[in-house]
Amino acid sequence: EISSFYKREIMIKDLHSTLRSNFKLNAVYTALQESVKGDDDGTGKNVLTATELFLSSLTALEGTIQRENPTGEMELLQLLEYSLSSHDMNEEIFHSQFSLLSRVLRAALQAHTDDDNTENVGNSNALLRQISNASQCTLSLLPRNEKEASKLLNDCILSLFRSSSPKIRRCAHGNCMVLLQETSGMQNVFSTIVGEYAQNVIKQCAKQFEHIRHEDIPKVMHILNFMQGALVYFPHKQQ
Repeated sequence: EISSFYKREIMIKDLHSTLRSNFKLNAVYTALQESVKGDDDGTGKNVLTATELFLSSLTALEGTIQRENPTGEMELLQLLEYSLSSHDMNEEIFHSQFSLLSRVLRAALQAHTDDDNTENVGNSNALLRQISNASQCTLSLLPRNEKEASKLLNDCILSLFRSSSPKIRRCAHGNCMVLLQETSGMQNVFSTIVGEYAQNVIKQCAKQFEHIRHEDIPKVMHILNFMQGALVYFPHKQQ
């Protein structure tokens, strides 16, 4: 498998090739670029650094989710993920902005979880998957604020385990598995949260086993399927 470091290298290098082929993403990137560096003079010197892209996309995303009919939210989330995936990201700036980033991602997810417009289901589902991806990238950088990291993991990844959409569930399962595999610095924290979540789901259904609702059965099956693959990454106590 490609290591996390090289995945990040590939992703940030692919950004500019992606911009050339994705009109909407390029338009949002250009707007951020102009807000930070002014009009492009054609010399290539106006290219945003990973840290500049992170700060500008976070600020824009925070403003976007407060609007009734936001535009460019998907593209901002994608650019945010690109910046978080770069090894050039300024570590101290990331940690200083982590609490805000967590609140923004959780607010964005809540806005689309509460979206009752059936015409927006496909768009909302895609945004939920992108929010989950951005949250995984965020947590992979090992934020120092464990309390806020726990909220982000619970709200933007584990909560999606209950989604009725198979695509969203698979995305959340995959992002959670990445965290359990790669983040050795906080693996105990993350595995404890994931383990407690799985235990609560199973216990809740076990308590009402004789009168379990039909719609609750898939929840148990999904969490058991996930745990079957995830258990190997949990820390083992020495006998």
